[in-house]
Amino acid sequence: MVENCPPHRRAAAWMGELEAFQRHAFDPAQLGPAGRDRGKPALLVIDMQRFFLQREGRAFLPEGRAAVPRIKAMVDAFRDAALPVLFTRHEDRPGDEESAMARWWGAVMEPGDPMLDIVPELAPREEELVILKEHYSAFRDTGLAGVLCGLGVSGVAVSGVMTHLCCETTVRDAFMENFDVFCAVDGMASSTEELHLAALKTMVNGFAIPALSCEIAASIAGAGS
Repeated sequence: MVENCPPHRRAAAWMGELEAFQRHAFDPAQLGPAGRDRGKPALLVIDMQRFFLQREGRAFLPEGRAAVPRIKAMVDAFRDAALPVLFTRHEDRPGDEESAMARWWGAVMEPGDPMLDIVPELAPREEELVILKEHYSAFRDTGLAGVLCGLGVSGVAVSGVMTHLCCETTVRDAFMENFDVFCAVDGMASSTEELHLAALKTMVNGFAIPALSCEIAASIAGAGS
């Protein structure tokens, strides 16, 4: 049973706007036992850090903060079904002051900054992997593809921030690594609704199947019961 997972107030409208662009509709069976001929599903939670989700953070995203309960519902469903949950944390490394990312944004996310911690509501368990990344993609220079293959994963549900940056780039790379990809339409957030929707339209046209976070959580909860 999935609780405390009310969809975003605009979620139905977003799903409607995506219909003209998406190539595949979400089927809950895809995440259940019948859809696991090639492997199990995993949940990727992208950069749900205090930097983005607390008001004092330099890149505070109100919509990201609002998405926490919906992402938490998916995390709980995957955990209850004994399916992998993996988190990413963006953290720059020594020398990244000269990187393209630093030149673009004019700043770095320095190791040791407590604002880079994942928010307490989504705190990873001791046995859950936290992937440190310094690029938009969770797959670049992290070994994530090998980790997922080692866990027997064939499909990933992606959530987190920002939709048009780290989430979209991760979705692209997941697809290119031969994973089936599901994007949580109301479990992602950007700095503006326009950027959020633009990224989703691109993702569902070329790389990912769209679903509401409560649909993903319910399909996993049903598979684990």
